[in-house]
Amino acid sequence: IGFALGLDAMGTVQPEQSALNGCHHVFLDIGSNVGVQITNVYEGKNSRMKPTFDRLFGPVADRAELVCSVVMEPNPHHADVLRGLKRRYAPARI
Repeated sequence: IGFALGLDAMGTVQPEQSALNGCHHVFLDIGSNVGVQITNVYEGKNSRMKPTFDRLFGPVADRAELVCSVVMEPNPHHADVLRGLKRRYAPARI
């Protein structure tokens, strides 16, 4: 995945290490709400997406180390729930 671009103290664009380096898979959850699909990815819950997640991401037991998730949710009322999921699924990078 490589590098991201950031700004240094002088406002100059500098490459920086991407938080997604080392991820074997990246799951994008745009409009995450309270993170139902994140739970499905890391716990393998029965959902209509389960066969797809199993095929794409492999065994549930390996996902915390192989799958990184990028969560985007504009509603600030869901922020605490999503932070809780981040702690719950460590070492997965969410």
